[in-house]
Amino acid sequence: MDDKVLAVIVGALLGSGLSAIGFLLKSRKETKVKLNESLFHLLEIWSVFVFVKAIGSDSFHKKLVKSVKNNFPNERLTKNDELELKKGMIMALPALTGSDLGVSSSLMEKYCSSVAELSKVDPILAFELKSKEYLVNAIQSMDKIVGEEMDTTSSYYLLFKNNMIKEVLSDFESDLKSLSAKSGFIKGIKTRCRIKRMSRRVSRINDDQLDSLVINLFGPLIQAHYDELGIDNPNVKNINDDQVA
Repeated sequence: MDDKVLAVIVGALLGSGLSAIGFLLKSRKETKVKLNESLFHLLEIWSVFVFVKAIGSDSFHKKLVKSVKNNFPNERLTKNDELELKKGMIMALPALTGSDLGVSSSLMEKYCSSVAELSKVDPILAFELKSKEYLVNAIQSMDKIVGEEMDTTSSYYLLFKNNMIKEVLSDFESDLKSLSAKSGFIKGIKTRCRIKRMSRRVSRINDDQLDSLVINLFGPLIQAHYDELGIDNPNVKNINDDQVA
């Protein structure tokens, strides 16, 4: 075979090989981008569930009531007031989580968008996520939770009925770990660590952190109440003394 002909053939083969490699690398990069976007939005949704599970627990509620009584000793709390405290924490969820909870069903929109993007690279996992009716119902409940009255028919009550939120979180975390692993070994490890670290941090809020949250969250409301009455707030001295200490 003529050397020139051989050189042309080898050049053509090398060119097509490099083009194929370039296409594969580009395709892999685009896949990772879609996986990362889906993972980001699904982690956002998961983080809201973690917060709701923590502040909805009986142990947190008892610590919350104790903190309010310690920081605002002049306020007499009835059982109804204690229920209102729980409602107050629910109303504060958007600020606590940094989400648009209660606005335009944003969590459900993020979920559907993430599943749609995921279907382009992993249709099986996307189908499994879309088919989990209890998870979809839980996300829809989360979107409605802020503006509802808290009774036995509310979305909040239904989330905690029969430990539904606990089961949702456990299954959701498994899906997130599977998704992150598809984006790379390191990303999978980081996601697992993030899930473990955040779950532990939210569930182990200490007294100082809770006191700070209570003062910042309920302090302005109580002050507004006394301002409306036109009298001094008897709790101010106690709060200032605690902050100095």
